[in-house]
Amino acid sequence: MKINKNTQAEIKDIDNKSSVLFDVNFDDKLKECVRIHIGKEKRIIKYSDLFEFMFILGSPEQQAKMIPVNQDLGYEYMKQLRIKCKKNMKKGEELVVNVKIHVPKVIEESLTGTK
Repeated sequence: MKINKNTQAEIKDIDNKSSVLFDVNFDDKLKECVRIHIGKEKRIIKYSDLFEFMFILGSPEQQAKMIPVNQDLGYEYMKQLRIKCKKNMKKGEELVVNVKIHVPKVIEESLTGTK
């Protein structure tokens, strides 16, 4: 694959007769697209469609690397707050609010000295 400075990449086919040219950042209005030249034909394709194509071509291991993983490695605690209101409620009346606090596992273990 040959990459030019003007945001173009060129890939030769397996017979080394033709080439496919990819233009990136070719238009300010089409920042999420790539222009592909094959012979005299030109087509504009969204990046997201190219990622889907690459996902299909990938092995199961490569596909696993492409999928974002959200992993919660922490503990959830409930903290109860008591608030004294001055308006819209009787003065001195308390409002109780429960708040979830997420503490990462690493911090929890270092604070408690456990693993």
